[in-house]
Amino acid sequence: MTDTPMTPEYEREIRSHVAEMSNYTLGNLFARDLLAEVDRLRTRVAELEALKPARFQVCQVCGAGYEYGKPCWACEFKKQMAAETGPRRDLRSGAAAARRLLRRPGACFTCGDVPDEWCPDCACCKAGCDGGHTNNPCTHPNAPWNTEPTP
Repeated sequence: MTDTPMTPEYEREIRSHVAEMSNYTLGNLFARDLLAEVDRLRTRVAELEALKPARFQVCQVCGAGYEYGKPCWACEFKKQMAAETGPRRDLRSGAAAARRLLRRPGACFTCGDVPDEWCPDCACCKAGCDGGHTNNPCTHPNAPWNTEPTP
């Protein structure tokens, strides 16, 4: 210890320094950082809640306008039209449809066992090759396994 007496100014300086240092404890530093983070997050939540989507949106697929929260009416209409007007396998042409209506009982549903046409479903052609299996080569020009040039 020193022999000099403590002056009132020096005592106030020491007390203010101790009070200031007590504010810098580890708990107080974390508390300040956490409070600042909570305030920042609250302002961000308020910003995000203020952002309301527009009532009408633009479809990213077709570019048509639609009401928010509902499916795009143009895309839905196109899907329905494609389902209604799309080519059906059994009615690709009028002649094919007529042949299918007049087919004999037990015949292939796709081709009706028409002798002038090769059918990929029943794998029968006019030569009666039954699909070009081993020891039964198919000579039909439309068969995928036929590698011979047609005359």
